Amino acid sequence: MPESLRVVIAEPDPAIQERITRALQGPGHTVVGRASHPLELIAEVERSAPDVVLARDTWPAEGDEHRGPLPCAPHVPVVVWVPEPDARPPDRDYPPEGAAAVLAGALEEDALAAALATAVARGREQHRWRRHALALTRENTLLRVLARCNQAVIRARSEQTLLQEATHLLARDAGYELVCVLGAGRAGGPVERLAAAGEEQGYLDCLTGDQGFNVRSHGPAGAALRSGQTTVLRELAQRRSPRPWRIEAVRCGFSAICALPLVAGRGGEGPVFGVLVIHSRDPSALDAAAVRVLDNLAANLSHGVWAQRLRGRQRRMRSELRKHARATENSPVSVLITDAEARIEYVNPSFTRLTGYAPEEVIGRDPRMLGSGHTPPEVYRELWETVRAGRTWQGTVQNRRKDGQLIWERQVISPLRAADGTITHFVAVREDITESKRAESAIRLRERALESTANGILISDLRLRDNPIVYVNPAFERITGYPRDEVVGRNGRFLVRDDKDQPGLEEIRSALRSRREAHAVIRNYRKDGTLFWNELFVAPVREDDGAVHYMVSVINDVTERKRYQAELEQRTHYDALTGLPNRNLLVDRLHQALLYARRSGRHVALLNVDLDRFQIINESLGHAAGDQLLRTVADRLTAALRGFDTVARMGGDEFNIVLTELRNTRDAELLAGELQEALAPSISVTGQDVFLSVSVGYTVFPDDGDGPEDLIRRASVAMHEAKRQGGGVIIRYSERSEPRQINRLTLESDLQRAIERGELRLHLQPQVDLDTGAMSGAEALLRWEHPRHGLVSPMQFIPLAEEVGLIIPMGRWVLETVATQLAHWQQQGLPVVPVALNISARQFLHAELVEDVRQILEGHGVAPSLLELELTESLMARNPEVAVQILRELKAMGLRLALDDFGTGYSSLAHLKRFPIDTLKIDQSFVRHVNEDGDDAAIINATIRMAHSLGLNVVAEGVEREDQLEHLKRQRCDYAQGYFFSRPLSLERFAARLAGDESGPDPAPAEAGAPGARTMP
Repeated sequence: MPESLRVVIAEPDPAIQERITRALQGPGHTVVGRASHPLELIAEVERSAPDVVLARDTWPAEGDEHRGPLPCAPHVPVVVWVPEPDARPPDRDYPPEGAAAVLAGALEEDALAAALATAVARGREQHRWRRHALALTRENTLLRVLARCNQAVIRARSEQTLLQEATHLLARDAGYELVCVLGAGRAGGPVERLAAAGEEQGYLDCLTGDQGFNVRSHGPAGAALRSGQTTVLRELAQRRSPRPWRIEAVRCGFSAICALPLVAGRGGEGPVFGVLVIHSRDPSALDAAAVRVLDNLAANLSHGVWAQRLRGRQRRMRSELRKHARATENSPVSVLITDAEARIEYVNPSFTRLTGYAPEEVIGRDPRMLGSGHTPPEVYRELWETVRAGRTWQGTVQNRRKDGQLIWERQVISPLRAADGTITHFVAVREDITESKRAESAIRLRERALESTANGILISDLRLRDNPIVYVNPAFERITGYPRDEVVGRNGRFLVRDDKDQPGLEEIRSALRSRREAHAVIRNYRKDGTLFWNELFVAPVREDDGAVHYMVSVINDVTERKRYQAELEQRTHYDALTGLPNRNLLVDRLHQALLYARRSGRHVALLNVDLDRFQIINESLGHAAGDQLLRTVADRLTAALRGFDTVARMGGDEFNIVLTELRNTRDAELLAGELQEALAPSISVTGQDVFLSVSVGYTVFPDDGDGPEDLIRRASVAMHEAKRQGGGVIIRYSERSEPRQINRLTLESDLQRAIERGELRLHLQPQVDLDTGAMSGAEALLRWEHPRHGLVSPMQFIPLAEEVGLIIPMGRWVLETVATQLAHWQQQGLPVVPVALNISARQFLHAELVEDVRQILEGHGVAPSLLELELTESLMARNPEVAVQILRELKAMGLRLALDDFGTGYSSLAHLKRFPIDTLKIDQSFVRHVNEDGDDAAIINATIRMAHSLGLNVVAEGVEREDQLEHLKRQRCDYAQGYFFSRPLSLERFAARLAGDESGPDPAPAEAGAPGARTMP
């Protein structure tokens, strides 16, 4: 039975479609579809897979892009029907392009059948030839690609370049839709993409990503990786495998996949390191002929990759050899190589630097030439026995350099063996450990020093719980009485026992927590329970990386020094002759009394009692009698006073008395009269009765003054008025007693405008180095030139400025003026010296003091070391914690700090240890009578010794006579100032002094009785 042909009719006219269908109703034809438009025709051919298409010659229209062979099935022949051959258009050729046959005239069944059969036969024959030609073309193309890949193998410089070029050739020149090289990757994970070219890279991402399909176990790539054989899969869409990789490949339109293994090693005998995977939408593109060519290409590609890897290994080996050679040449340690007979064959540059020998001086010689003769022979004997037995020897020897210098070396000597195991060479690595040996010697020396020092040393481990002690030296055992075995492993707090309420202990605890240095004087207790004062220093032991694992504590038994300080404290605050409080303690008690009086509303009186004609008695009966008389007066005054009043000896025959709890000013005069009566009875001195009269001047708070210094000074003024009136009388202070006393309200008003009007003047009083006699510095002294009253005493206007709040701008003016002058003198090339200026209490506690000082110095370019700030003991004692913080900030800037009027406060010795000061200034009240008053001399002498023991400089104020200077020199006082050297100088006169010109304007005047008047109170 003849074959029934499947026909699709292409005709836009439905009537003609029906006519053609009736003509094809014979048994040899089956109409399987109809199309009215070219796109419908393409879809219908894809759906029904016909054997032939019948289309009228007028369709599709001329110029339509769908004329000719069907793009979806070029193997399907087309029969063109020409109903009226004579009416054909003159511009058309016949048969039309793409027609397998032409049917002219009416639709007769036999003619139609013959035309369709002819078209099918001709189309099938053309399809076979086309496929054959395509296969030949493809094979030729692949051979050309193979040749180009071989060229790429030859010229490639890297594995990546070779693989990338091969994939691009296969995709671009061979026409494969996707070509990639996949590596084996890590075990159990997705394959690794080594190179890729072509379309559908997203599909490739699914194969190689971390969440990719496991093609290692399934698919052609996995099969090729496992078996090492080429794997080809065709007609993927026809397969029913549910594998995700196949579904994705079909979705991308791939019909065939070829996976070719890439094998390492020569001749393809090595392991599979990857697979060349080729994807095609045309199954015939991966036929047997193509696969054979691709096998050759994969083999050549494998060889190229293997060659690249081999060359890479060779390059790495050569690089390693060069690296080792460079390492040996550049090694910081000496390297020496000998043959088996111990003849030197090679030395590196470090050997030359270490020994001083050039290579040509040692090549061929025995290494024993380097010996010093100090290394024992048995060391060398052990060395050679070890290395000749094939083992490595290491040890320490002492050799000698070419210049004769001895050096210590740590040596490691190893034998080198040939392939047969025989020793051919010896390699010696020699490290210079001379410095290490010296360091070890230094460590041993420090250990002996720690064992020998007089101070106790304690080291605690901060890494362990409770910071136990790990070391104490013999001095610790001697000081504390505790043997080493009883303290190692314990915390050091056992030395404190129950005496834990000590201010210094918190500082030490804080330092231990923050791992910083600290210093405190605390009470400790020996094993037998006796107390000793411990000046304790703690410091961290820092590692190279800055970490702190240990703290070292230095224990210094200062019990004797504390006892001496207590005695000095007693002498500082009490009069040695009478046992009464001295001026220092009087000021303190007066200050406390004023504080209480302000709260309670009571009055306080200060009496200045001076013995009349005491000098006559002293000269007539002698100094011993005078001393006895003063002691008796002290006893009578004390007996006459109430228990809460204070009597103090101010010096000579002058006594000051603080009367408190007074209800009114009249009580002060009544009590003063009682004191006169107590001294009225005769006093027996060396067998003679002496009758005394006293002159009494007194002031009452708050009427006559509101500060200790005001009350003391004005009581003295009143006492001198009593003396002027003949003595033996009681005089209360009055403003009439001071001829130059200015009305307070007027003074306050004028002071408000003094800075604006430029009425303030700054004078400088030189300070002299007592060793060289040269000027070593200066103190700034503030003056107010009042337009009507002339020079106003600082004792008047500075307390007023403090009270009304002008002291801050006034202090800033002083600081600005000093900095300006220093900068100006530096620009002139003058040899400037440091300038000291006083800081008032309000200025010191002002929040912007530190920043003001910093900005002013930086603004004028003045070094901080040229500025010294002077502060009084009483100022810092008001709030010691705040004072310490401010002083540390000023000290950190580089400023020098001085403690002014030392000995006139009430906490001087305690502050010397706590405050970071550089200089101690002895008040002029002690210097004035240094050669007449033994107490003043003793205080000055003790102060100088104590200051020097603490590393402080000492400046004596108010030196006016040569005998005062000689006493200070004998006591090795560092510096001094006073009228003996120079009055305060104007800025112009001081500049001339700096320039070496001793002539010039007269020195600036100073107020009578106040040669040391300061910038601030």
